[in-house]
Amino acid sequence: MKDQNFRTKVQNCKTLCSLPWDANGHCGLLQIMNQFRAKIKEPAYNGFSRYDFVLLICGLYAHEH
Repeated sequence: MKDQNFRTKVQNCKTLCSLPWDANGHCGLLQIMNQFRAKIKEPAYNGFSRYDFVLLICGLYAHEH
C-alpha cells in the first residue's frame, strides 16, 4: 500500500468506486473507523480518494476480529 505506483493505479481506477464514496456512511462503519483514526492521530478518510476507500476496506477487514 505504500508503493506510489500502486497508489496511483488505485486512484486512477474509475471502476473501483463512485466518488464521493463516503456519502452513505457504510452502515456506521465509516464513522467508527474515522474515530479510530482520530485516536491514532491519522486524518479522516477522504471520500474523494479511491486510495482512502481501499484503506477503509483493508482496515475493516483487519479490525473484523
